[in-house]
Amino acid sequence: MNASLFPWSVNLLQFVIVVYNYVAFVFKYNYYPFKPLFAFYILVVYKSLSKMSYLNRSDPGFLSPLSDSLDPQQHPTRFCPYCNCNFPLRSKHVRSINRCVATFDHQCNLLNTCIGEKNRFTFITFLIWELFYHFLSGLIIIFCNPNFEHLKVTDFWADKINSFLTVPISFFFFTILFVLFVFSLSTAFNGETQYENSKGEKLFYVKDFGDDCFDDGFYVNMVNIIRVQKQERFEIWNPRKGAHQGAKKRSAFEKICDNEYYSCC
Repeated sequence: MNASLFPWSVNLLQFVIVVYNYVAFVFKYNYYPFKPLFAFYILVVYKSLSKMSYLNRSDPGFLSPLSDSLDPQQHPTRFCPYCNCNFPLRSKHVRSINRCVATFDHQCNLLNTCIGEKNRFTFITFLIWELFYHFLSGLIIIFCNPNFEHLKVTDFWADKINSFLTVPISFFFFTILFVLFVFSLSTAFNGETQYENSKGEKLFYVKDFGDDCFDDGFYVNMVNIIRVQKQERFEIWNPRKGAHQGAKKRSAFEKICDNEYYSCC
């Protein structure tokens, strides 16, 4: 199965099962339980799928050799031997698509798309909606199962195969997405990308200026992520000269996620 089809299949299947359980509960008891929560769930499904659709077809910040090349005498740049151009710092050439991406964050294999300057904030908001989606899916299935009145674990799990499958799957994906969300937010707060976090001093500007060379405090860092996504031109990043006072000690969580062998997705 194509990687980009997998999250669509999982989300749509969960949605169908949740709606089935809710409708079955209504027909059996002639009662609409927690209507505001179910209405919010419908909104969450819409927002999650719309964000996923946007990310699948979005431009992460593709750089053009004709219009986005910089003069290295005027700006700090990164030379790309594949495009034969000087592009802004923090960009990276992605071999799978053979293009450079501005402020490259990571290649999301699950969504089959790149995350960069022009869609990074959307990716973070997508993770938030997905967390709500999987949590509410499991919650609604538990409390709207037609067999729930038995209050017996065997009846609840054995009589409804969708409960046996969907509830653990929902909370499994919730756990994975929560870890990814915390890691994405951690790098964003620190003013770095996931790619910079994994490569560290292998990147020349991190080696010269330190891994906090773009860190302006967590609030400004988040504002910058929103700002650079909305602005028309690509950001020309200038590392903070003299700001490096030794590499920051990474947390244990960052060390677990810090590697160059697999994508976050």
